[in-house]
Amino acid sequence: MATRILGDKVDVADDLHKQVVSALLEIAYTAPLWERYDAFTALSWLAGDSYAAGGLLALAKDEKVHDEARIEAAALGMMGRPEEADEILLALARDEKKNYKIIGSVFFTLFQMGHVGEKVQNVLLYLAKDEKMDFEVRLTAILMTGLLSAVGEKLRDGILALAQDAKVDKMVRRFAASVLGQFGGSDKKVLDGLLALAQDTKVDNRVRSNAASALGKLDQTGKAAEILLTLAQDTKVTDEVRGSAAYFLGQLGNSDKKVVDGLLALAQDTKVDSRVRSEAASALGKLGRIEEAVEMLLALAQDIKVADEVRDNAYHAFKRLMGSSK
Repeated sequence: MATRILGDKVDVADDLHKQVVSALLEIAYTAPLWERYDAFTALSWLAGDSYAAGGLLALAKDEKVHDEARIEAAALGMMGRPEEADEILLALARDEKKNYKIIGSVFFTLFQMGHVGEKVQNVLLYLAKDEKMDFEVRLTAILMTGLLSAVGEKLRDGILALAQDAKVDKMVRRFAASVLGQFGGSDKKVLDGLLALAQDTKVDNRVRSNAASALGKLDQTGKAAEILLTLAQDTKVTDEVRGSAAYFLGQLGNSDKKVVDGLLALAQDTKVDSRVRSEAASALGKLGRIEEAVEMLLALAQDIKVADEVRDNAYHAFKRLMGSSK
């Protein structure tokens, strides 16, 4: 009740005001984590209160406080002193001792508050590129770039460079190639870079298929479909990559005759791995060839020689297609 009164800007004595805020800050500092959020909820009613903002930012700087509580405190502190709160959160993100969950939480908080500018993007790129960083932190930073509503040139070029660099870990390259498709736009440098990656047979095949899928998301569906179909049909490529390429073909929505015929041939070929056949059949259904897809998926689901996981996936894909055709 007292906090509500303060939040409604009712005039109270300065001593009482500080007493209420200090009591809430004490709970936020010392109570078990699940109880602290009640205090944070109450403090959130005091937007613009300089005394509360100062206390929250002091809490956010305190390394002895649980990281999630520090992030929550910094988020509330933004309502009074946004630049200082930004610096605290970005310093937390740069800390090599923090795990990927904390890094993700930091950037979700920044994004929710509309803080997506150059400083934030520079830290994301730093985390993505730094080989000394925990591997999962690097991947998380790359994934977070895909949530930005507008990506600056420096960040876009940096992620493209990661995807292209043969010395970079292949998982980092795969994530980088994939996220480029979420940036939108039609930047020639990005399109040319993705096309070169997707066509390069010396590049890791998952990097190639992710690059081709990204091209499709950037409205280059013709080129993307051609490369993905080639990968799906290539017997020298792993079955995982072939299945992934077939899946991406269904996502593209390109129902060109060559694509449909290629997927049909894959789905019908009993010498092809059953997972690849299942993905090809599912892709056909997404491209409007419901009847053929349903028939092949049902056959795979009923085939006792096929792995249980594949049969289960085929059955669920069959049910989804039957539901969509009604």
